[in-house]
Amino acid sequence: MAPDYDYTKKSAQRGFGLQIVIAFLLGLSSVLIFSIWRRRWPRLYAARMFRRPDLPQLPPTLFGWIKTVLRISDSQVLEYAGLDAYVYLTFFKASFDLFWRLAAMSVCVIGPLRWWYTGQYEEGDDDRSLSGDRPHNGDRTVLFGNFLWVYLLSCAVFTYLTLRIFTRYTYRVVKVRQLYLGQQKTITDRTLCITGIPRSMCSKQALIEYVAGLNVGEPESVVLCKIWSELDHLMAKREEIVLKLEHYWAELLGPTFINDLEPPVHSLVLRETPEEIAQQAVEHRRSRPRGRTGWLGLKGPTVDYIDHYTTQLSDIDKLISRERQRTDIPITNAAFMTMDSVGSCQLVAQSVLDPKPHRLVAKLAPSPRDVVWGHVYLPSFEKALRGYVITFIFILTSAFMLYPVKILASLLDMNKIENFLPGLARIIRKSEWLETFVTQVLPTFVFTLFNIVVPYFYAWMSDFQGFISSEDAELASVAKNFFYVFVNLFLVFMIATNYLSLLDTTQIAVKLADTLKQLSAFYTNLIILQGMGVFPARLLQAGSLLQFPFFVTHCKSARDYLNLYKPATLNYGVILPTPLLMFMIMLMYSVISIKILVFGSIYFAIGYCVFKYQFIYSMVHPQHSTGRLWASIYRRVLLGLLLFHLSTMGVLVLQKAYTMAASIIILMIVVVVVWRDFETSTVPLLRFIALKAAEESESTEPYRDSPLDTTPDVEQVSELNSALMDNDSESSRSSGRLVSELRHSRSQTLDENRDFNRQYVNPNVTCTLNGPWIGVEGTEYVVANPQGMVRRQLNFDEWE
Repeated sequence: MAPDYDYTKKSAQRGFGLQIVIAFLLGLSSVLIFSIWRRRWPRLYAARMFRRPDLPQLPPTLFGWIKTVLRISDSQVLEYAGLDAYVYLTFFKASFDLFWRLAAMSVCVIGPLRWWYTGQYEEGDDDRSLSGDRPHNGDRTVLFGNFLWVYLLSCAVFTYLTLRIFTRYTYRVVKVRQLYLGQQKTITDRTLCITGIPRSMCSKQALIEYVAGLNVGEPESVVLCKIWSELDHLMAKREEIVLKLEHYWAELLGPTFINDLEPPVHSLVLRETPEEIAQQAVEHRRSRPRGRTGWLGLKGPTVDYIDHYTTQLSDIDKLISRERQRTDIPITNAAFMTMDSVGSCQLVAQSVLDPKPHRLVAKLAPSPRDVVWGHVYLPSFEKALRGYVITFIFILTSAFMLYPVKILASLLDMNKIENFLPGLARIIRKSEWLETFVTQVLPTFVFTLFNIVVPYFYAWMSDFQGFISSEDAELASVAKNFFYVFVNLFLVFMIATNYLSLLDTTQIAVKLADTLKQLSAFYTNLIILQGMGVFPARLLQAGSLLQFPFFVTHCKSARDYLNLYKPATLNYGVILPTPLLMFMIMLMYSVISIKILVFGSIYFAIGYCVFKYQFIYSMVHPQHSTGRLWASIYRRVLLGLLLFHLSTMGVLVLQKAYTMAASIIILMIVVVVVWRDFETSTVPLLRFIALKAAEESESTEPYRDSPLDTTPDVEQVSELNSALMDNDSESSRSSGRLVSELRHSRSQTLDENRDFNRQYVNPNVTCTLNGPWIGVEGTEYVVANPQGMVRRQLNFDEWE
């Protein structure tokens, strides 16, 4: 049986009120502190504005940023944050659109009907279990049996609303994705990654002739992937030497970071010649750094560190130049092929090129900046081995997490605490408020802590797995982290102390429904904490804030100071799984708990505002935006519907309404049919660009390799936004015409700007071998090269 957590009505109400107070104070204080700190440290909390001055300006007032963020349209999100940010925010928007409707129906219809039939406005307002006996109160017992039809009807209506709303948003995402990606003109959109190339075809000419002979398009260029592992090793060693040199130059010259926005008090304007730099060091009474080169600086001859590492840098530069000029570098069985058009690239990617398995397999190439070149070199067997090892570690860590999850589940029941720690239980029982805090508030904080720490570990595992693109690794981390939060922190949490009850698989629906009733207070408190407390606290960027003092104390060189204020990066594998789990929990409780629906709506409303601010102003997602994230989201929505049906079926079976329970199977079949249709008809549109969309784009504008300076005017942005918010056929035609017009007056998309002048070549082969940075002045940095001091314009990506 499910554990008896003995949630009394009074205790549940006390815990509910306490959680609201704690979450409200946490959220309000976080917003207030953020609003103050945002103006005090704009380089931390609006970091993107210093690298993208075209972003919407934030007002100087304390809370004026909220109004500005809410006014940012979907078209501006696409322009400033990319397609993946638009897809992520669409999930929050669709969820809010769904749950406020379900909450309104529950408050206005289901609640009054439940009160009329049972005398309780919400399931759980008394001490009864769904499987327990209900007290006799006149005809209430009979009336409750009549009320069950409301469960069945609500389940059908809620299923219809969920499918209708998310299908509508799916069509919107697909349309925007096709228009957004179809109009792009970068090398990424025309390039294929071909693997499994046989030895007889490992030449550019052979590959071009083979693909051209298939009459699916004309190859424009081919880049064979060479094994530059030795060069990568030399470049990594060179980077270490450069960083050491920069630190010793900073020790000699003192602070050399000059920024017009926030100039340090003791910054020095750098001189132009070595003689002037030496004079600068003399003026400030600084001696050249010297020491021993042996172990911990205790052994070896005493040297001038700058001269010593400058010599090392010169030597390794010669080795790098020699390595780059080698003609006998071995070639892998992979290549990047750029086609003459987006349409032909899409056509080849969806084709089978060779009758033999695992040979000449073509797929859309990742962006050049997303390619993990170290993984491109990996042999097939090593990639497979890494996959098996990561899977084994993932299973092992998931099994290890069962024990702390079981301990967490025990916190919900004082009887369990008394069995483990009887002395602590006696202390807790002396105060009702302390007991409420320990059994109903503390578990939600521990649960939230698990959701914060573990996902970063699984994201790191995905990076190590061997994917050739960081986007694939990110999508893999979404799957791993969702499995973790769903299985370990939801299913295992519910049955942590009820393993024996699962042995009878015929009772899964019954046990699920009964356990959901018993855990309703916990999940209500969890959603309140996550929505009203944790989301506002995200604005403070606690991770960056805690690291900031440590990094400041270790900042020496100009590069260190520049990196200090670079925007934090977002990883959807970390931030997406928990909202997906919250969505599923809300859906499963939709006919049981009105409070969960109400606070679920608040959860997604606040989350939408918080993430919208971070996407636009304070954080950056470096991976290429393709919108593939929506397929993962929609699958989890359908999975949540199936679990919702299973739990509602369990509620009806517990009340011996077998006919009603059996009728829910029809709803489950409908969801399965919708799921199958989604996989066959919609998923390809979320993976590829339709040939029609690519053809329309190619017929109106040639390929371009330089960014445009013009930006769309306000009326065009407004019209595009209205098209994004509408889905009828007329709107689809007008939005298509609009995109055609914007091609000649808009700025390039975010990914077009990021892919500007990039090629499918290991950057270590082509990058300039600059010397150490010895200073930064405004938008220029000064490099100490063997030829002398050179000033260069700062030109880096937002996340660098």
